[in-house]
Amino acid sequence: METRDSAASSNAPAPAAPPRAVTLAPAATTVPDTSALPQSGVSQPTGGHGYGVTAEFYDLFHSRAYTDRARRYLAHAASGARRGILEVGAGTGLVTVVLGGAAAVPVHAVEPALPMRTVLLSRLATADPGLRERVVVHATTLQVAGLEAVADLAVCVNVAACLPPVQRRALWRAVAAGLLPGGWLLVDPFPRRPEVEVVRTLPAVRLGSDVYTCRTRTTPGPGDRMDMEFTYRVVRAGARLREERESFPMWSLGREQLLAELAEAGLYGEDGCGAAGPLRPADPGARGAGFGRGPLAVHRCTAAAAPTAGTTGAPHTTDTIGGAATA
Repeated sequence: METRDSAASSNAPAPAAPPRAVTLAPAATTVPDTSALPQSGVSQPTGGHGYGVTAEFYDLFHSRAYTDRARRYLAHAASGARRGILEVGAGTGLVTVVLGGAAAVPVHAVEPALPMRTVLLSRLATADPGLRERVVVHATTLQVAGLEAVADLAVCVNVAACLPPVQRRALWRAVAAGLLPGGWLLVDPFPRRPEVEVVRTLPAVRLGSDVYTCRTRTTPGPGDRMDMEFTYRVVRAGARLREERESFPMWSLGREQLLAELAEAGLYGEDGCGAAGPLRPADPGARGAGFGRGPLAVHRCTAAAAPTAGTTGAPHTTDTIGGAATA
């Protein structure tokens, strides 16, 4: 899905993007930036979509910070949804429960990776009955799910940077198809590709007498590609019990390139489309990369309202989403 230097707090912007360049210095009591790990949609061995290693540790390292950010940046917009919410790359369900808790409409949680989806379903199994009645889990990619006009809000965080360009463009088209005319897509900015290898350590987590750690290694690849390796260790009484690794390819994408791709799929900034109704972003002031600083909001235009060829409309990055718009 669903990234963002040394001593960063959970509210600080991450270095580079969605499941991206991680940061944060070790601190046993601090939960790392959730953007540190990818959410889903990457082609890997397990179930065709990876996360065979990552799913075990994901919530342990990211639940608190990821939930806090979802409440801060997404809950307000979710509360304004009137028809449905489309969540691309639901992962373990951390954002799903926030979206569903803030809204009173169906939530379409799309998660193709079996290991992540297993945690998602376990989370929903003990969720509030009212939420369980409204969440529909789609065990495939959005492109395959073929959802059409099911939502007036789509959320795509910690996902798109995991997809190669061709699949990414297909994703935008699938999102546009899933949105009702006038609906909004919230998507986080992409990570920057580092020029040299970057290694970071996330804050350690203690469970009983065991200490869990995670180290990330981001290596630049050809073109816009980078590779991110996660190394998890479990230590007891100073001795390493086990070590697990998993790697994910990711792609960088500049703001203007992202807006151009979104526009090709019929998704534009507000000024390119006119009024957008109750889900218009309230504050375009928070600038910065990563879900830790607020997602980009774009609007699905009707054919009549779409900007002329070559324009993308004015994008908005939002600190708070929902409410009255500001120019």
